Amino acid sequence: MRMRMMRTVSGWAGWPDIGSVLVLGLWLPLIFLMGGSARPDVASLIVLRPLAIVSFGMVMYCAPRRLIFRNYAVLGWAGAVLLLPALQLVPLPPVIWQALPGREIIVDIDRYAGMGGLYRSLSMTPEATWNALWSLFVPASVFGLMLTLDRAEQHFRVLDILILVGVGSAILACLQMGSDPKGALYFYSVTNPGSGVGFFANRNHQAVFLALLAPAILLHARIKAFQAAQKNQSLEAGRTVFPVPWWIIPGCAVMLLAPLLLVTGSRSGLVLGMVAALATPWVIAPLAQQRTRSMGRRVLPTLALLAGLAFVMFDRDLALDRLFASDPASDARMLILPTVFAMIEDVWLLGTGLGSFETVMMIYEPDHLLAPNYMNHAHNDWLEIVLTGGVPAIVLGLMGGWIICRGMLRHERYAEVPAELALSRLGFLMIIILALASFSDYPLRTPALMSVIVIALVWVTKNQNFSLAKIHKSI
Repeated sequence: MRMRMMRTVSGWAGWPDIGSVLVLGLWLPLIFLMGGSARPDVASLIVLRPLAIVSFGMVMYCAPRRLIFRNYAVLGWAGAVLLLPALQLVPLPPVIWQALPGREIIVDIDRYAGMGGLYRSLSMTPEATWNALWSLFVPASVFGLMLTLDRAEQHFRVLDILILVGVGSAILACLQMGSDPKGALYFYSVTNPGSGVGFFANRNHQAVFLALLAPAILLHARIKAFQAAQKNQSLEAGRTVFPVPWWIIPGCAVMLLAPLLLVTGSRSGLVLGMVAALATPWVIAPLAQQRTRSMGRRVLPTLALLAGLAFVMFDRDLALDRLFASDPASDARMLILPTVFAMIEDVWLLGTGLGSFETVMMIYEPDHLLAPNYMNHAHNDWLEIVLTGGVPAIVLGLMGGWIICRGMLRHERYAEVPAELALSRLGFLMIIILALASFSDYPLRTPALMSVIVIALVWVTKNQNFSLAKIHKSI
């Protein structure tokens, strides 16, 4: 048995460098194809989650321990995140769970039904918390695969994969807008028909992904130009010379993304797209010499102006219409905030169980909010995490923020190669954008965007110095 394990591990270690990237190249598109919805009743999850569990188990069993456990801080934090919903499902004696705040209605029902002696878990809706636990294995599988990459080129290939998936989602969105709103190009029954949602069910999630795509494309092009310049050693008076300005092709691609972002009809996506555009010069700055930095200050505003003219010419600028025509006071998301705060005030200590918002909201929902449509989420994931996870979730959130900021500061101080720092900055920007999006929506409840953020997390926190100047193979 020991010899078999040694052969398995050594086989992984001797795997060609492209191996893990190839698996991610197949796995990430599958995640986007089957995991673009946050709903627990999507049929594709029957296939996606078992594959994720098998993938996660194989990585944890076969990958060399030095690759997995060198990132002990973020690995321990990820393990704690997985442990939280598992602990919320542990059956508790009646004397404990009946004393928890917010359970009074359950205690009364049990008493009148003669079931007062039942052991119940901390979660008020265990089936929803089980769903939350299983959902975490999709990003966990991507996280494990990312930890096995220890060369710069491998991480750049992952960036290539994300861009290709994003381009595919953008092309699909264009086709959706010219097709039947109830046709086969929409993958989910609960969606935004008529909008370009791409691989997603929600236009806000597509818009967030497009916002992430713009700086990724520009950084990809800048890295390629930087690598080509290093290879050719074409220097003139200390300035890098390129046959064609590096920003032309990606600039045109980003300019085409602007109308696609607009036609999603997502207000938050529009704002986050602006944030991404403003932060892009900071991301690519480590790879830019003085000439290209000054050029970037002229080029990026020009691209923004051209993008603005492009979407003004579009006749489907839905995001602008919604931004200026909608009254925030009448938005259901604003109307439920007092109720959400009242719920948090009652259950803030240990929460109600991850995934339980929809059911618990029915207990607290006031009469004036009753409507044919229901709120399946708080549409503010930060508040919902506090509500369902309590103080343990708050502690995990603070720990995660500390790990991310510490990793980013370490890269800013000690990065030896510009490409390493630029990729870490891109990861940090992606985390910030997804965190901002979570204030008005729930993008990180989709398997696709959960996978994106764990990729960004590895780029920011990876201990290995995966520099272009120090390329070495695994042993």
